[in-house]
Amino acid sequence: MDSLRSTLMEWLLVKDPRRFVIFPIRYTTIWRAYKHAITTLWEAQYTGLSSDYKEWKQCLSPAQRYVGVVFFKNSIASHGMHTRILDILSKEITVPEAHCFFSVSSRRSLCFNSENVHKEAMAKITHGLTRLRMEGCTDDWGLLHHKKKFVDMWLMPLVYPFSERLLIVIFIQGVFGISLSRILQWFSSKDYLPAMMSTYTRILNDRECHIDFVSLLFYHLKRRPLAGFVYEFVGVIVNIEKGFGNALLNMLNVDILESDMNRYIEYKTDALIVSLGYKPMYGTSNKVFILP
Repeated sequence: MDSLRSTLMEWLLVKDPRRFVIFPIRYTTIWRAYKHAITTLWEAQYTGLSSDYKEWKQCLSPAQRYVGVVFFKNSIASHGMHTRILDILSKEITVPEAHCFFSVSSRRSLCFNSENVHKEAMAKITHGLTRLRMEGCTDDWGLLHHKKKFVDMWLMPLVYPFSERLLIVIFIQGVFGISLSRILQWFSSKDYLPAMMSTYTRILNDRECHIDFVSLLFYHLKRRPLAGFVYEFVGVIVNIEKGFGNALLNMLNVDILESDMNRYIEYKTDALIVSLGYKPMYGTSNKVFILP
């Protein structure tokens, strides 16, 4: 029975009792991902907001400032959800090379640490521009209620196998954030707040780095989820993100159509599905997403 369990157990979860040090490197692709992560580290202390604050007060209309407030609050609240997801993942995986990556990323977003770079940067921007404090945003789930409920249901280790939960982590990281990135693109098209734009672009790039790493772990699975399961739960995730995106647009005065937002979510989701070796689910073109 024990031998059968060890055969079915994913190697990412099995601790090798004969391995006491990390060298020689056994999993070179994971090690290379760790070395790449080191090169992407950055410091939040260099975020200068003097010019952004003037533009925030003098150039942006009240409606545009409201867009910024909603964006900041939902970004911070969703950040807490993503940190929890990756923290759970890092506790399950036993491969030393993977833990090297987690140890580097913990400086940014993998652990609940008030000094990590992402939280520090978001707190500086949010408080510097709007005078909102971090603790006033982290508990403001609001529109994120359905996302949080989905995460709580699917990440139960005793209910769902690791391969399915790993896949779900990839799509939660990749899809639950598309709407906010589209709002960030809208800000970028207005040529305002360069420091804010630069900082949030870095944060999104770090998120992409995390997605790429978890996708790399997915390729090392012994048993991958069937396509039918993938399309079923991805459809649920996409519908939740569409609801979130449309609710954002209903609250905000931005020149983005709901249909364009929905197609953008489908397009980005298809790209993620294809990168994992499955066929696209929606077949949506990206031609409608070119910014003015």
